[in-house]
Amino acid sequence: MSKIFYNCIKAAFKVGIMASVVNILWFIAAKIILLIDYPSVKWYFVLVATMLPILLAGVVYYLLYSATSRHHRILFIIGCIAVIILTLFGGPLSPVLPDGSPSTRDFQVLTIPMHCVAGFMAAFMIPAWNHLNDGPGEGAPEGAAVS
Repeated sequence: MSKIFYNCIKAAFKVGIMASVVNILWFIAAKIILLIDYPSVKWYFVLVATMLPILLAGVVYYLLYSATSRHHRILFIIGCIAVIILTLFGGPLSPVLPDGSPSTRDFQVLTIPMHCVAGFMAAFMIPAWNHLNDGPGEGAPEGAAVS
């Protein structure tokens, strides 16, 4: 496994953990404070639904990083923002949920912040943290520290 791929996955894993914690805290707060309760949605669904796309984003960032020499960060950020918008219209803003039931305002209040937290954290933190982990000769300036 190349060091660049390892850095991308390591950055994605860290971002995924942080976004998962934020989303689970929001899930609990919405349940307690806003009295939004979906019995079919469990905390571990939130964890998996946050971690998997962010890990996939780490792989996509690696592919962009490997395929392009200069503009991989901006392409990744634009792609992440496009995915956030598309998933919002395919999920929380859709009039019908995947199980066939109508979407409610409570469902939107619960899930829209989760989409945005995961998407924007992935968009901006994966590229930043990946490059902090680069060693000399792998995209970092000469003399950069290797972690």
